[in-house]
Amino acid sequence: MRLHRSQEVIEPEPDDLLCDVSERRKQAPASAPQKIVVLQIEVASSTEVKVATGLVTLFVFLAFCALVVEIALKLHLKDSVSILKDPSLSEANVAIACVCLCVLGGQTANFLWRVKATLRSGIYWGSRRKRMASLAYATAIVQIVNLIFWLVPNVHVIKNFPCSFFDLIIDVSGVLRWSCWNTTLVVYAIMGSSLLSWKPGTSVWSRVFGRKSNAVASDRLLGLDRPWWHFLYWLPMWILLEIAVILLIENDFYEPGLLPIQLEICEATTSVTCGIPSFALGATIAMSVLINVQALLYGVCVARARSQLRKLSHATFRTANILLQLQLRTVLYLKVGISIATVLFWYIRHNSCVSYLLTWLGIIPIQLIASVLAWHNLRLFIPTDPTTDHILQVWLQEVAWTEAETPERLAERNSQAEGQHEGSCMQTVRQEPMFNFETALKLIKWCSLTYSTVGQDGCLKNQWVAEAAPEQHSAGLVRSSMHRPLEPPSEPSSSSISKLSLPAAIPIIHQDRADAMGMWALTDIHSFWDPELETKALLGWSRDQIVVAFRGTASFTNALLDLKIWRTPHHAARDYRELCIRGPALVHTGYYEAWMSKGLNQQVLNFLKELFQSGAVRPSARISLTGHSLGGALATLAALDIAVQIAPQSLQVYTFGCPYVGNHTFAHFYEARVRDTWHIIHNQDIVPRVGKFFFLFKRPGHRVLVDLKGQMIVRPVPLELQLRRGGNVGVHLLRMYRAALVAIFLAQFSNGRAGVMASALHIADNVTLRADLRRDGIDWQELQKLEQIARSRGGEDMLKEPATADELPPSNSVSLAQPDPK
Repeated sequence: MRLHRSQEVIEPEPDDLLCDVSERRKQAPASAPQKIVVLQIEVASSTEVKVATGLVTLFVFLAFCALVVEIALKLHLKDSVSILKDPSLSEANVAIACVCLCVLGGQTANFLWRVKATLRSGIYWGSRRKRMASLAYATAIVQIVNLIFWLVPNVHVIKNFPCSFFDLIIDVSGVLRWSCWNTTLVVYAIMGSSLLSWKPGTSVWSRVFGRKSNAVASDRLLGLDRPWWHFLYWLPMWILLEIAVILLIENDFYEPGLLPIQLEICEATTSVTCGIPSFALGATIAMSVLINVQALLYGVCVARARSQLRKLSHATFRTANILLQLQLRTVLYLKVGISIATVLFWYIRHNSCVSYLLTWLGIIPIQLIASVLAWHNLRLFIPTDPTTDHILQVWLQEVAWTEAETPERLAERNSQAEGQHEGSCMQTVRQEPMFNFETALKLIKWCSLTYSTVGQDGCLKNQWVAEAAPEQHSAGLVRSSMHRPLEPPSEPSSSSISKLSLPAAIPIIHQDRADAMGMWALTDIHSFWDPELETKALLGWSRDQIVVAFRGTASFTNALLDLKIWRTPHHAARDYRELCIRGPALVHTGYYEAWMSKGLNQQVLNFLKELFQSGAVRPSARISLTGHSLGGALATLAALDIAVQIAPQSLQVYTFGCPYVGNHTFAHFYEARVRDTWHIIHNQDIVPRVGKFFFLFKRPGHRVLVDLKGQMIVRPVPLELQLRRGGNVGVHLLRMYRAALVAIFLAQFSNGRAGVMASALHIADNVTLRADLRRDGIDWQELQKLEQIARSRGGEDMLKEPATADELPPSNSVSLAQPDPK
């Protein structure tokens, strides 16, 4: 896709964390697929992200402590000349500068070696990858120069102590350092303005200060897609600040005639008064004003970008959202730090020698923040080793809207990934499951079904007209069974019912329960109820499908189980050792007790075994487990036992708001046996995010983040999870999860892409699911009209058009625009 504006041709690239797979696939011949550069930000593990962000936080804290110490020194040191007779400040500056230079220099050398390796291998650099890597390298080089000119004057002072504080090298080095900080601020300002979305043909100021933002992603790009010269509007600010810096050195930071005082210092004179000329004071005021104006303009760009991205699809502008959160977490520290430091160092006791030395021998807090940010940028945007094959998330983040199209989508994904991956990585891609939106809609209906009340006798109230008493087992577990033939099965199941000795068939009269069974044309349903721990499970089946749903926290007894956070060994993985240092597989004690209490686990497992052995279900029948909150934890434990003891051909787990269940060993043991596991989590739900206790718990399977704006992030990378903020207990309710899924479905009809609309409309092929969604206010006829309009505008080729510059992921992507809040 090419966007023409005058003589300018912009070739945008897809936006999957700087990934440009689809655009490169369109350009390269199919017979000779070319690999692409992969940045560390795309494949960084959760541990790497935590370590990097932790180091940034640590250095910012150390910078704050240094700022407090220096300000306290400035305020409480009565005899200002005494600091001129003590080289401790210069020695501290040299030590810190050497450490920063070694760390940042080593990371820069590693960065250059990786870039050289990628160039030698001939793999493809995308424009966005190249832009972000170039900006990261620029900040590192500028900061290295800054550190050198911080080190040089301090070494000079120590070498020629005490007669060197007012030498010319001190002033020249100070000016060069401020020039470096000025350049660094401009580079970060370019990073901020690169996050603005824009329509070809709009001006710079309309992008920054404009009020309107078109929510259709297909005609908007990022600033990252623009040529370098589009950011020259930051150049005047840089020039003005450089003029102020040069004027400052022209008027030395001491009164005329103060130079002889240096000779007096060498002669041990104790009465010296440092001063600042009025013209120099004006230059410092001009510098402070320009720095704050630049910071303000940067803040306007970031605020504008944040406002735009809130109205646009997170999936479509995934790169911009991640980089925006990174800048809010990191660059703002530098902007605020410089603004505060200039005020505190220049305008508090500015006539003291302490102010002179702290300013012209280097401001430690700013140096610490600038160094760690430069290191952090290099660490994130360094190219990975070209000899190592990394699995790109773009292949794993695609969505199948209906169950019928899942095999086709999987085959298409594997075919596209073959050009980028090979060997073991390609085998891993083939084995990875794909998230299915229709399955999520069906299973959330079963989750709501489990919250119906149960009487003391175990009968399901407000669900069934039960004439037969429930079956009471010796273990104290109440079991009741209902049978309702929705459609004649291909083979009669009466023999299996008789063999299982279940009560007579009882008709279902509640519409919601009929819908839950009708979504998969299930013919039978069975319930399990533990009156002691108030654990409830529903099991429905047909010849080809089995559904097991667990109820979440619905009573005080369930809440007490949630609070039993200590860990206990899991029986199935008791002897499993993924690594010696990980220890045994441990799980949450409360959830484990709920699953094992009164033999619930054996009751469910034996029932499933009977279904397979009796022929009531086919050997290829798929088992789908689900649950909300506590029910999601029980579904996770049940899935592992089913995989170990029954080993069905098809097993999948979809949970909603599921908390952490087990430790790292349990997670590895689980993922090796139950690959098709999806934890649907509301982006603001605090329940699934608490209880990790650092490294004690780990979530197995894959995450799917949803929200009420219609956004959906399938398999978020660790960086996205680390940057999430906020928490709300209210959105943990199951109805909020259902509202989020409905919002995601409706969002597909506000992006103008006929292909996505057509895929979403196929959900209506399931008559029961279509009727269920109609009760949520979905007008199917109106949606069909929108799809027909989009098709007529884009033509038939629109259904086959691959993802363009700002669409994510490639080809059969999910483009989620925000629906109208009304």
